[in-house]
Amino acid sequence: MARHGSGSGQRMLRARFARTLATLGILVVSLIAGPVAYGYWTGAGVGAGSAGSGTTVPLELSAGAVSAGLYPGGSANVTLTVKNSNAGPVRINRFSLNTALGTSGFTVESGLTTCALSFTADSTGWDIVARESSTVASTTSITLGGAILMGTGATSDCQGKSITVYLGADS
Repeated sequence: MARHGSGSGQRMLRARFARTLATLGILVVSLIAGPVAYGYWTGAGVGAGSAGSGTTVPLELSAGAVSAGLYPGGSANVTLTVKNSNAGPVRINRFSLNTALGTSGFTVESGLTTCALSFTADSTGWDIVARESSTVASTTSITLGGAILMGTGATSDCQGKSITVYLGADS
């Protein structure tokens, strides 16, 4: 007598066994690989490293030039250039009078010393761009509005004279 369905029953049993075996295999791989992957992604690394910063080169300031028309009791703009030889930008927070140069920070044409000059420190803040290349410094022109004053006690000889202002930059 022939058995009915016995061939298809065995195939179903084999298919079920294969699925069970595959599921069990995936479970075993997950149990082994899971902690390894977790350790890889969350583990702390070890090793050595170093970093440093380059040497900052001082900015080069030109002497400030005073715009024409300064007279006793008046004020004028001071224009200067700043050269940056650094690989990165440099911030200047304010300019102040360098009283170690000239006569208290000023030189007046013809050597006049009776011009009653004063400088108003400007703290606007300027970002001086990085050098253009390893051999070419960047140059930035800055105008300080109304930064120089000539007192009313100045002699009339001071009016219209060329005046140099010596400044320092505070970072």
